Amino acid sequence: MKASEDGSYVSITLNSTCAGKSGTTFDVQHDFIVGANGTVLVSSFVKPSCQSAIIPRLGFRFEMPADMEQLTWFGRGPWDSYRDRKEACLPAIYESTVTNQYEEYILPQEHGTKQEVRWIALQNGEGNGLLIASQDNMAASAVHFRPEDNYTDRNNRMRHTYQFKPCANTIVSLDAATRGLGNASCGPDVMEKYELKAANTSFRFVLIPVSQATDKAKAARVSMPVCQSVNCSRMTNGRIKMTTATAGASIYYSIDGGEYKKYSSPIANNAACNITA
Repeated sequence: MKASEDGSYVSITLNSTCAGKSGTTFDVQHDFIVGANGTVLVSSFVKPSCQSAIIPRLGFRFEMPADMEQLTWFGRGPWDSYRDRKEACLPAIYESTVTNQYEEYILPQEHGTKQEVRWIALQNGEGNGLLIASQDNMAASAVHFRPEDNYTDRNNRMRHTYQFKPCANTIVSLDAATRGLGNASCGPDVMEKYELKAANTSFRFVLIPVSQATDKAKAARVSMPVCQSVNCSRMTNGRIKMTTATAGASIYYSIDGGEYKKYSSPIANNAACNITA
């Protein structure tokens, strides 16, 4: 942890490894900037051990108190939307409640996801709560159930509406991406272009405390100093140089879809190539 000289913020870096089934792991680096006003900027870089493995979603989940019931978002709506099922959901600012996100499917399943969300806010009856904004469109949801309480796999799941297990807390999911739905119930599975395959992924968002008086749309117009764009240019000697306007930032790059490496000095690569950073 490092505090700024003027005491206006502290920066924190946290490295962790999340383990999944079949030995799959995800190495995650979190960079936080915590402001004295309560604002938290989050920048995460996720590196899976098994590249291209099909996964349902990639992101984060946390719980808020039950009274965080008022839901507002700027994204596709008003109902659920997914990568391959969203054209009927138009981008706009929507207001609802977390309780009203419940969909009584005959076969209980996850629901409530909204695509291309720029920001989402949860507030209590007095208007106090949290606004989450992202420069990169995200998938987001706020519901009163935990997926694992209702579904483990196709052989271990709730099969009737009366078995569905809700919870009091507000469960918030923020995803860099989610897998499409497909139509395997009576047709093909997810089309290739809507699959979600494990890959090196960056995900940025900011947490902003709000009150009844907060103009949420205005408050969400923030830039992310945690991670700005990377400029890539070829020098006269043929080496590739990378820079960013973010002071003290670490740049990770991949050449022609290869392994990501940390940039430290101009790269000796005279051949034509595609670089992701």
